[in-house]
Amino acid sequence: MVALERLASLRRTTDRSESHWLYRRALSFATELRDKETEARIRNSLAVLAWQGGELDEAEKQYGMAAAIIRRDQNTQEVGVVLNGLGVVLTKLDRAGEGWALQRLSEVSREAGERQKADAYSAAAMAIGREIGDKELESLASKLQSPDHTSGNE
Repeated sequence: MVALERLASLRRTTDRSESHWLYRRALSFATELRDKETEARIRNSLAVLAWQGGELDEAEKQYGMAAAIIRRDQNTQEVGVVLNGLGVVLTKLDRAGEGWALQRLSEVSREAGERQKADAYSAAAMAIGREIGDKELESLASKLQSPDHTSGNE
């Protein structure tokens, strides 16, 4: 399984179809063995591969599945990395997706104890919510800002 994953990463630049097949094969082993850490890592790699090929829906799906697996293990730093990749994909899709990805990054940063980063992500999400008229995003982003950050903006 690890050998397939490594081979897939080496072939990613030369032959996307072979790389995709190798990742899929490694993924089937990881799921069969119930190795969640490896499954999440492979799904993240499949997401990158899909993104590079312009398959944004597939990239979003794989990033989402990887994030869900990692979130169950409560590894906020790794979830942040995956969600950052997801955010890149969503920015290619639409502005609302970017806002919601930033909002999720704010939540993950807050869980990781990085209040300053969380406030910055939340402020960016709130600005996008205002810009596109997404009241739900704007409201959620404003609620998650730390009290001293919101009082400084009023």
